[in-house]
Amino acid sequence: MSAGMPRWLINLMSTDPYISMVSFITNSVHLTILLQKSMRTSSTNVIMIGIAICNLYISFHSVWKFVRNKILYSPWVPDSYMTVVLSWTANSFQDDFNRCSAFLGASMAVIRVIVLRNPTGNASK
Repeated sequence: MSAGMPRWLINLMSTDPYISMVSFITNSVHLTILLQKSMRTSSTNVIMIGIAICNLYISFHSVWKFVRNKILYSPWVPDSYMTVVLSWTANSFQDDFNRCSAFLGASMAVIRVIVLRNPTGNASK
């Protein structure tokens, strides 16, 4: 056990791949619904499509790390240089998608406030 890290937190972190699998399925359904032609007309829905895409990648990456470490990992053979580079690149993309998802969520909140304050579309007042 890591120094200073409580056991309940370690147990919670071990459930991440399973939560990510549920999240991936849920976001796939959301993305399917949001990609319907009638749903793409609203700015809020377009931002939600971006958030769903970001969350799909984040969930997929968490599940892929679990599969790679538990199933494909071999303690006797070290990872190749290409595997290490691809892994670091994927981790970098996951961090970027986390930030992008948060930024899109904040953008959606700002747009909703603007729309609710100016229901007629007259933003110059």
